Parts: sequence; C-alpha cells; structure tokens
Amino acid sequence: MRKIKALALLSGGLDSTLAIKVMLEEGIEVEAINFITPFCLCTPKGSCRYEARRVTDEFG
Repeated sequence: MRKIKALALLSGGLDSTLAIKVMLEEGIEVEAINFITPFCLCTPKGSCRYEARRVTDEFG
C-alpha cells in the first residue's frame, strides 16, 4: 500500500497546527511550508516564524 503524503501551509497558529497533528495521527506523511510575507503582522517577539519552528520541533 502506498503511503499518503500531504503538503501543509504552516502559520504556527492553532488551525494549521491542529490540521497537521490530525494528519500525522492518521499516518499521513506531512511536509510543512512556512513563509513570511509583507502582510505578516507578527512582532519580532511573537514571530510567526518562531511559532512555526516550535510546532515543527514538537511534531518532528
């Protein structure tokens, strides 16, 4: 049987984090992408990139 793979856009917020967690629990191999745009309203202290990194470190 072929392994299912998915590509996820990871913001580091609750929605994308939960979606990835559910896919991993279902045995789906997930590749996550995070990118910063000029429209990102994150502050350096609460950086979107920091949150996304935290999620990837937690999920492996």
